[in-house]
Amino acid sequence: MTTTQATIYQNLLTYLETHCTLNNNVPAETGCAEAVSFILQKSGVAGLPLTGIAGTATLYEWLSNNSHFKRVFTPEAGALIISPTGYGNNTVSGHTGFVGKYGKMYPGDFGIVSNDSNTGLLLELWDLARWRKFYGVQGGLPVAFFRAL
Repeated sequence: MTTTQATIYQNLLTYLETHCTLNNNVPAETGCAEAVSFILQKSGVAGLPLTGIAGTATLYEWLSNNSHFKRVFTPEAGALIISPTGYGNNTVSGHTGFVGKYGKMYPGDFGIVSNDSNTGLLLELWDLARWRKFYGVQGGLPVAFFRAL
């Protein structure tokens, strides 16, 4: 885990069960990229727009072209996970969040901390297996991980 990933993970614990956004005009039910933007800003990641990034496709492009992030192909605690809208079969909208610790919330799997569309709060409601099944298999979206450097 990099120093930035450790800071991200600590901020996930700090802001768990709160509404995280840099732009109050983004509806809470579609605020996953905003929640990620908020946590990244609180973790000292440079280069984010002042009002954050409001969509998963835009966030995916930003991460893919950002020298402060590296795409990795296995989950790591504190890494970003993203399945961007527009890259699949159009049956589901994309989603993004952060990988939690292995086995902490879900025995035998990683938890995912993300914006809950029902409440607008940052919660750990997904496990990686369910994410892959829903976004990757059902939605045909990539399931990409990015490590903060």
